[in-house]
Amino acid sequence: MKAEAILWTGAAVFYAIAALIYFLVAGDAAGVVLFGVAALFGATAGLWSWRWWRKAGNRAEDVADATMADNARELGYFPQSSVWPFGLALGATLSLHALIFGTWLALIGAGILVFSGVGLITVGVLVAADGPMTALGITDPRTWSATDWASDLVPHLTYAAVVRATMDAFDRP
Repeated sequence: MKAEAILWTGAAVFYAIAALIYFLVAGDAAGVVLFGVAALFGATAGLWSWRWWRKAGNRAEDVADATMADNARELGYFPQSSVWPFGLALGATLSLHALIFGTWLALIGAGILVFSGVGLITVGVLVAADGPMTALGITDPRTWSATDWASDLVPHLTYAAVVRATMDAFDRP
């Protein structure tokens, strides 16, 4: 991660200097904000890369005389694939294309966005609720029947309904 840290830190410094020069020469607020935001994006990625490099140490890519065997290690945990991020991206893309092609496309995009967002949140809630029990060996959702899934989903939907009713009660004057 050292190479990435240097790259992103360099980009942040470059855009910060560009913002200063642009401010002194042109004085245009939009350009200064653009360069400033680019500098912040670079600084965010650079800070993350520096912290990760300090935590994990040198990778094989960071060492000049590394071999292929030096890079043979467990890379970490990769979550299972999910269709919901694709749905979110498709909905956002269609919604933005509505600026060009018309509002009818925004309705389709918004529908896909809402459906995918609800699906992503539902999966997240189920993983957060059932994940610890699975990790502790108490239960295994891979062996559940349709009745087991329904009995697991009912308390979650009940909780959502109670939260919604409570939030609606707070909105009343």
